[in-house]
Amino acid sequence: MLREGKFGVQEAVSFTTIAITAKVFFSSPTYVVQIVGTSGWLMTLISAFTTGAAFFFVYRLLRLFPGKNIIEINTHVLGNAIGSFFSLLLSFVLLLTAALNLREFIEVINVYVLPSSPPDFILYLFVTVLIILSFLGLETLVRFSKLMAYILLAGFLLIIIISVKYFELSNLFPIFGHGFNQTFINGIKRSSAYGEIMIIAVIAKSLHGIKYAKKVSIATLILSACIVTLSLLSFSLIFPYYVVLLIS
Repeated sequence: MLREGKFGVQEAVSFTTIAITAKVFFSSPTYVVQIVGTSGWLMTLISAFTTGAAFFFVYRLLRLFPGKNIIEINTHVLGNAIGSFFSLLLSFVLLLTAALNLREFIEVINVYVLPSSPPDFILYLFVTVLIILSFLGLETLVRFSKLMAYILLAGFLLIIIISVKYFELSNLFPIFGHGFNQTFINGIKRSSAYGEIMIIAVIAKSLHGIKYAKKVSIATLILSACIVTLSLLSFSLIFPYYVVLLIS
């Protein structure tokens, strides 16, 4: 059985930020350039703002029921049957997102790190690690995320610094890519890129009070938006639009 435990703001921010930003290292940059052109870095800022505005209502709901997470609130307000249905729906969405991310993760690892290993082997190895972490409990997983966050952030910044010499400012033009309307609309539509922030509503009970949930959500969105924006900006500065179309 999973043990929730208690943890602070830094641990929760590390956990949720890693969950949100991990997929930017898969095929997301290429797909973003395809749909909005050179304005992907601007589109993701719109997505982050849209997600923040939507999560504000979730936070207000958590404030109305202090000491409860979103699953318990569903049951309390809607009853066991309907509440359980919506909780299962949320679990299904999070599980589906995790499965899609896992699929891309395996493809990336198979191509760049373990080209000789069959995809099934990588899948079983990764799932085994997940099962072990699950039995260790949520608190252990979140605290481990804090430890890894420093290493991952340092590695990310190192990659950006090394890549600076390849930046070409002209690759960012036109600034609005396929047009401001296209960028704005897709920014709203792709706000699900930050959808993992709903994890905060699930683990809210493990935080030391509802005010910490607010701090975690704001810090997570700001940090995630900075990382994703910098990633997409660097991608566009290095690869011209026509090159991305050729390699996609």
